[in-house]
Amino acid sequence: MACKVTVIGAGPGGYTAAIRAAQLGAEVTVIEGDNIGGTCLNWGCIPSKVMKTTAELFDKLRRPQEFGIKLEGSLAPDMGALMARKRDVVDNQVKGLLKLFENHNIQYLRGLGAIQGMKVCAVRLSDGRTMELPWDRLILAPGSSFTEIPSLPFDGAGILSSNDAQCLQEVPKSLLIVGGGVIGCEFAFIFACLGSQVTVVEAMPRVLPLPSVDESCSKVIQREMKKRKIQLHVNHTVDAAEKSEGAYRVTLRPSASLNEPQGPEKKPIVVGAEKILVCIGRKPNVAGTGIETVGVGADDRGWLHADGEMK
Repeated sequence: MACKVTVIGAGPGGYTAAIRAAQLGAEVTVIEGDNIGGTCLNWGCIPSKVMKTTAELFDKLRRPQEFGIKLEGSLAPDMGALMARKRDVVDNQVKGLLKLFENHNIQYLRGLGAIQGMKVCAVRLSDGRTMELPWDRLILAPGSSFTEIPSLPFDGAGILSSNDAQCLQEVPKSLLIVGGGVIGCEFAFIFACLGSQVTVVEAMPRVLPLPSVDESCSKVIQREMKKRKIQLHVNHTVDAAEKSEGAYRVTLRPSASLNEPQGPEKKPIVVGAEKILVCIGRKPNVAGTGIETVGVGADDRGWLHADGEMK
């Protein structure tokens, strides 16, 4: 009898593991609450690169003489068409993955999976039905979701998550991005190229404040931001945001990490923005998965404990 392998999560980690397990002869079932492909395909790498491609092309067309091109008439981004193209690219990738699952006889369940104990998983399907699924081996690939700031709750209209930013039908006249990490920096350049007046606020002393990123890389990014007139405020956090007449008045204050702010850093900064995009990192999707029923531990941030073989 074939080994029954259940995979929770159909992102890049989950679907590649599922396909490999099926190739090795396992009877594989994949459970996913969103579309197959996970954040990467539906809300991350793929759609953001579609937007990035358009932004780069638009940026070049705004200075056609540099490339020996003569353009007449006005030039403007069409967000509706861009979003339609993004959906087409994502949909084609989704169809490809579903076809791979079909070719490898992988069962795909659209719903939420929760471990009920050793060898049993409960699935609440998207149509409301529930079912129990036995397993011999379990692969956890639940992925992550965006982190929210309590004082800036997402509403999808004025205060945006990274998901919301990929569904905009118009380019904001002005955009404040909270968080100068990888996601925040990428959106800063995309929307600046499309015509937004972009401001980035980062609590740390530099953008891309990651151990794996050298300070020299941060300096390059900050230099490019300056070239593209992206306003940058490092060592600052959002203290308050007030909405008035369809725009936000945001007060920035020195970060708590600054023991003794010096000079201009002592004073609060007031920034106006039509929309606010919050990109302060991501959190693991472990709530409700039932990992505790099989003795799987997590750290205080929710990341699963695993050994050198990812077990």
